[in-house]
Amino acid sequence: AFLAEESEADAAMIGTLLHRALQNLPLQSYTDETMREALDAMQKRALFTEQERAWLDEGLLRQFFDSSLGQAVVANRQVVQRERSFTMRIPYEEGEIAVDGQIDLFVPLSDRLLLIDFKSDRRPDPERYREQLSLYAKALELAYHKPVESAYLYWIRFGRADVLTMKKV
Repeated sequence: AFLAEESEADAAMIGTLLHRALQNLPLQSYTDETMREALDAMQKRALFTEQERAWLDEGLLRQFFDSSLGQAVVANRQVVQRERSFTMRIPYEEGEIAVDGQIDLFVPLSDRLLLIDFKSDRRPDPERYREQLSLYAKALELAYHKPVESAYLYWIRFGRADVLTMKKV
């Protein structure tokens, strides 16, 4: 079951709630019980209302932390960056434009950067987000002077990640 009462919450709201959970959950391994406790604690801190908490599917969130990608994040939790905003200027036609974005999660490693964007779409479509992730990769490379060779789209509803090879923007 994706939600407790699907008819009362739309897909966009659930996506927002799942993102909020992934933004705030401690970066650790979880059991069913520890995931439930962590989400309940977030509700007590007013990050979720009682109804919003009821709509969250703990199993979907656990799938990320149980995945190899999630385990890589947990293993590097000391350096993980979440929900980082950026602004950069890029060439456009005969001038340039400012691009603003917010990166869900990235991990600065010794020789490269690991980029992860969480998606809650009802249908995975990696190509739809290739340009967005290319811009995120460019912003990270400019800031950290390390390459982002691959970016991951993690499809929360499906518990799977697609890897996008980054082309230079």
